[in-house]
Amino acid sequence: MRITALKNGVIVAVLEARDLADAQESMPGCVVRLALAADVVPPAPAPRQITPKEFRDLFTAAELAAIITSADTGVQVLLYKIATTGATVDKDSLDVQNGLMYLQTKNLLTELRRLAILA
Repeated sequence: MRITALKNGVIVAVLEARDLADAQESMPGCVVRLALAADVVPPAPAPRQITPKEFRDLFTAAELAAIITSADTGVQVLLYKIATTGATVDKDSLDVQNGLMYLQTKNLLTELRRLAILA
């Protein structure tokens, strides 16, 4: 039978099992129920912490050129912070969110592009 496993109300697996007890044993910590036709495992969320290279690759070539060649001190500080951030850039950090907002106020990013980069 087709079984759905849920954790904190979110579908984490749709699997085949002999019965509910068998499914519960194979999915400890989850609530199991008979699967509905509409049950699907949601896609994994996009990582919120990415490498500086992955962060850089979120920008278009035109955006990067405009940002890199900007003489604005605030833009240069943002570039320095990202360059020295370490192994990951956290899209949820206030520095990143405020930095992207600053780029938007300087017309180096549109609001839609800022939101897409943060998505």
